[in-house]
Amino acid sequence: MTTDNNKPITGDGIAVQTDSLQDPKPSRIVPPRPPPRYKNTVPSPQPASPFNSPPPLPARRAAPSVYEDIPPSRTLALRITENNTSSETSIETSPTVSERKIFGGLPPPPIRQIGLKDDLPEFKRQQQFSDSSDEEEEEESKTRIDLPDSSRSSRKPPYADFYPHSESHVSVPHNGVYAVAGSIVAVVSSHTVKLFDLAVSESPLYAVDLKDISPDHRSRKPTSLAFRNSRAHGENATLLWIGTKDGHLFEVDVRSAVLVSSRMAAHAQAVTHIFPTGHMMVTMDDNGKVLIFAPDGSQDFVLSNAQARVVRVADKQDFVKLIAGRLWTSARESSSGVANSSRGPIVRVYDILALGSSGRSLLPTEHVGMVTCGTMLPSNPGYVYLGHEGGIVTVWTLEGGQGAPECVDVVKVSMSDILCLAGVNDRLWGGSRAGHISAYDTSQKPWVMTNSWVAHKDVPVTHLSVDPWSISLVGKLCAVSVGRDEKMRFWDGLLAVSWIGLCQNLLAPRQPTDTSFYRRSRINDPRGRIQFLPWAEHTHRFLERRRQ
Repeated sequence: MTTDNNKPITGDGIAVQTDSLQDPKPSRIVPPRPPPRYKNTVPSPQPASPFNSPPPLPARRAAPSVYEDIPPSRTLALRITENNTSSETSIETSPTVSERKIFGGLPPPPIRQIGLKDDLPEFKRQQQFSDSSDEEEEEESKTRIDLPDSSRSSRKPPYADFYPHSESHVSVPHNGVYAVAGSIVAVVSSHTVKLFDLAVSESPLYAVDLKDISPDHRSRKPTSLAFRNSRAHGENATLLWIGTKDGHLFEVDVRSAVLVSSRMAAHAQAVTHIFPTGHMMVTMDDNGKVLIFAPDGSQDFVLSNAQARVVRVADKQDFVKLIAGRLWTSARESSSGVANSSRGPIVRVYDILALGSSGRSLLPTEHVGMVTCGTMLPSNPGYVYLGHEGGIVTVWTLEGGQGAPECVDVVKVSMSDILCLAGVNDRLWGGSRAGHISAYDTSQKPWVMTNSWVAHKDVPVTHLSVDPWSISLVGKLCAVSVGRDEKMRFWDGLLAVSWIGLCQNLLAPRQPTDTSFYRRSRINDPRGRIQFLPWAEHTHRFLERRRQ
């Protein structure tokens, strides 16, 4: 580069022509221009191929507007193709509905043609009319649940004041092991057995610890209780059988809490059940071993040296009950979730009192829940009632096909589970999870709920039984219930409260209202006073004076 004013200044091949006139001011050096930017060479356009071109957009039917009038049979779709050299816009028409490919065998959804600011049409539900009314009636009958009639049921609790002292002070732990014979109540509490006599006191008379009365003086935990009907002691039920966790059996006299007899290691597992039947005793452990102690002729047996007959049944049974001389058992479904049968649980029945008999596996006629309880009515001895989860009771006849029990009826009695059942006189009593006890009359079809009351408030009724010795000892029929609140309650098994209320309702319209009837009481009154008494009470007093 040169600084001569007459010569041109070159820089990077670019010529700059300076002015011939001299600038009075000192000249400034002009910086060189920056190098030009690199320009890419534009490649020649290549024809579009189906591999590098984007796929076309799906065709849509455009809604008509007030500005354009587009035929509904054809729609327009815009596809813009941009190249490196130029931009092109092409307009193609999409196929009609008939030309488009239908996916899944269904046509495209319809399009509503509604103008701007127009209201939507009203929704109209499509009515489906069945060709036959019989189908509707069958569907309604399947969904309808016929529960027992409870419109005339009595809600009064049938309290039983049979003894001088109340049973409300008797506490039954959660295990629910107890036995009742008249005024004598035996309850298992931890490692002891408490003996109450409600005719004497509300407090326990004895607390029997098996460690003190056992021969080897070891601690034993009671697991089952039952009173024995002994011939030597009459019908007083003074002998109590106690089964332990170690498989031992003890016989205790409840009058003095003295050990009468024992049988060590009678079972290899814990004794879970003891059933008295007549003058025999039946014990069962968790391993399925059953021992039957029966008297030899007219002589009563002794526990320590009695020859017991052994019967094997299925082990790990959740429900076990000796009903009508047969052992009824049932287990829950497998934990894998696969049901044992499509019709519900399998019920196994063993005729343990007959020699050489084997068990039978039975199924209900319909799909029901697991078996939770069972009983038999004294007024209807030919049938057995089993309670199931879901509030269902199945009825089984003892004289079924081939001499085996058979399910003859399935009745829905409650919306909750049936936890316990008891046959009291001619009524079927059932306990629910809500703490209610209901009595059903099974002689009518459908069943009738005659009584229903709150036995244990807001807690389930876990146990329900009948005291078979109450009639001979007290002269009244006593029913016993135990709830999750660990309380024991006694109830009148004959439901005298409901009968008295029914008689009052029937006789009230027939009671005379004229004063001449009431003035007759003045003649019969020994003091000559005028007593305005109802005719029923007047007749009762008159008969009492006649007896004297």
